[in-house]
Amino acid sequence: MKTFLSIIYLLIITTGNAFSQQVPKASLKGQVLQATGEAVPFANVSLSPKGAEQALVLVTTDLDGHFTIEMTKTGEFQISIAFLGFRDFQSDWITITSLPFALDLGKVKLQEDALHLEGVEVSGMRPKFIQEPDKLIMDVENSALAAGNTALEVLERAPGIMIDQEGNIQLNGQPGVRVQIDGRPTYLSPRELATYLRSMSAANIKNIEIITNPSSKYDAEGTAGIIDIKLKKNTLDGLNGSVHGSAGYNGMRIFNGGSTLNYKSGNTSGYVNFNHNENRRPRELELSRKFPDQVYEAMRQDADFRESNISNSLRLGLDHALNEKHSIGGMYRMVSTKSPIILNSKGTLISSTLPDLLIISENNIEDQLKQHAANLHYTWNVDTLGSNLSVDLDYSQMDSQADAHFFNRSFTDVQGPMDEERLKAFNPTGYTIYSARADFTKVFTDKKKFEAGLKYSHVVSDNDFVFSLREGEQWLVDMDRSNHFIYTEAIYAAYANFHTSIGDRFKVQAGLRMEHTDAEGNSVTMDLRTPRIYTDLFPSLFVNQKVSEDYQINYSASRRIFRPPYAMLNPFFLYADPFTAIQGNPNLLPSYTNSFELSQVYKGAYNFTMAYQRSSNMITEVPFQDDENQFTLFQQTNLDNMHSLQARLMIPVDITKFWSMNTFGILIYQTFDAELSNFMVENRLWSAQVQNQHQLSLPGNFKVELSAIYRSPMYFGVYRIEEQAWLDAGVNKSFADNKWNVSLNFSDIFRSRMAFISTDFQNQETNFENYDGFQTARLTVRYNFSKGEGFQIRSRRAGNQEELERAGG
Repeated sequence: MKTFLSIIYLLIITTGNAFSQQVPKASLKGQVLQATGEAVPFANVSLSPKGAEQALVLVTTDLDGHFTIEMTKTGEFQISIAFLGFRDFQSDWITITSLPFALDLGKVKLQEDALHLEGVEVSGMRPKFIQEPDKLIMDVENSALAAGNTALEVLERAPGIMIDQEGNIQLNGQPGVRVQIDGRPTYLSPRELATYLRSMSAANIKNIEIITNPSSKYDAEGTAGIIDIKLKKNTLDGLNGSVHGSAGYNGMRIFNGGSTLNYKSGNTSGYVNFNHNENRRPRELELSRKFPDQVYEAMRQDADFRESNISNSLRLGLDHALNEKHSIGGMYRMVSTKSPIILNSKGTLISSTLPDLLIISENNIEDQLKQHAANLHYTWNVDTLGSNLSVDLDYSQMDSQADAHFFNRSFTDVQGPMDEERLKAFNPTGYTIYSARADFTKVFTDKKKFEAGLKYSHVVSDNDFVFSLREGEQWLVDMDRSNHFIYTEAIYAAYANFHTSIGDRFKVQAGLRMEHTDAEGNSVTMDLRTPRIYTDLFPSLFVNQKVSEDYQINYSASRRIFRPPYAMLNPFFLYADPFTAIQGNPNLLPSYTNSFELSQVYKGAYNFTMAYQRSSNMITEVPFQDDENQFTLFQQTNLDNMHSLQARLMIPVDITKFWSMNTFGILIYQTFDAELSNFMVENRLWSAQVQNQHQLSLPGNFKVELSAIYRSPMYFGVYRIEEQAWLDAGVNKSFADNKWNVSLNFSDIFRSRMAFISTDFQNQETNFENYDGFQTARLTVRYNFSKGEGFQIRSRRAGNQEELERAGG
């Protein structure tokens, strides 16, 4: 650590004297838009001197269509802009007589110019994946597969992402992923986050950003990295928006609908978004267990789920610019969901000496979730170089409850019903989260800046779990399986980041983050308090080497933490069926990960990355089996160490001018080591994932997209997950000047996405076979309306991201 801090100090000392020695420059900037006002990303922008045959400078626009050209020459110059499907643009001659010089071309609108190639009409295709130095960007708004899908389904098509049936997300084979939406928190646990993402229409998503090695500016939470879902932003003056509806079938009916309304007048802009979703899915589960040396030697269980998710969500936002330097704004989000689940299962205990015992369970569960979140923010643009101060205040209140009823009956093949059992569980949980943060950025030059910030968050979680048994006509509370748990947590954080350039080829970012955690879990029922007080330092270092205009190498290293989601620390006993229960673990420790990456990027698209991660105290689910009672208890626990070595490859290929292909591949070698219940866990395995996507732009404004995914066998903790492969397809047509859009999508066409999971731990053999209702057909219709010139609502980043991901466990 001392060496790392010395590096930061030397960078500041050696570069500080250069601030006053910068060569005066000319700076030309602008924004490229379509005639409709939508941004044109990845357009080629070139600057040519008068009389020259070749361009002096060539850049591309960013995702919002912005570009900046800098140089140290004087004379007469012309800017040219080109993008497939649009007419080329050429500016008037620009005369630069002295330096420094600055010119803003404002908004440059390109006119469409449809291209006819061998009978195929092409209006331009954007890259599906864009590799930037610090993140991978997946384009969603131009995907034919996105329309009609949910945010969760689109997220799972992102490279390296895997989501299990409970909503737990892995990135490149690693758990502990932090998911944010427009940089804002979700306030949801993994399972509740999955419910929320199922309620969000992918039609509202612009792109998904994947950051595998975040800087110290981000919360240290999230050992695998960050997934940021960027929603579409309004780019037009006046009143505009869209309305969409979707219907589908996967064995159950699906319906999604919603609308977005945007408005801007003068210095004030705002938006309203409402969605109503009815997502349903059938699930099938087959499970087998063995109980060595017991009367009942094995068990087979078949379960049939019918799960629904009916939700309403509302987002409101308002921003007002007080003047050129000061602006204020606010955001409000409301989510309300009901998730009824019907679970019927049949379990058979098998014996070679006794008649088989059949247990039939009929379970009904009603999950409800209500969340209110608000954000207030202020921004001060300190100077014209880009220095600014921002302050965010966040508040979130979430209430969830699960009301479950269980009816179990036991039979043998030699007599009628032996026993009947009626149980119920009521599991209400409330969360209150406060957060405040301040971020300051000081820009010295276009190549040097300093960032610093402070953050405070406070969380209170209250869960009063009540489990009851039916005795005759009365319900009696089972105190042994009921528990009142209160969790409080305060986190104090501070960070500093320094960005600089060394010559023309190297850019360096060095940072350090400190987080102090003061937390306590209190089981009121068990009179058990578990305090946790600790302070950690999280350094990060990033180096970008520009080898040539088309080729660069990125080196990065960071340290991060994964704190247990709140409910994982609750020692409650959650009944699932006569053979299964889930119990929290108040002794869970945070997991820490050190990450190192070397990434090579060619032409901003081709990417090859080598990465190594070492995790200590990794948190994973483990099944502890009671052979004598034929019962399995699932509990989160800490593994000793996990090592992961990765090689990732991204290859985009334009097969023709109307057919593009993207291939993503990852090869992972992982090891898991732990001693649990006097049983050694040593899992080592090579695994691979390949994702191949095709995009075709056809006559009549038709777009076709195919996505094929293959995953080889892999280990996750004590579980082995067998190989999977599936194919998705979608077709999209727009008409009436893109005001109307119709899409037809098919997911898991061959119903091949079956999950086979097994574990051989603690002398037990358990096998799962699960199908999650992925095979789906959907029809989506969307209508867009707009009016006015370009503008952009401010994008805010809420301050309590880390706490949001862990709420509810």
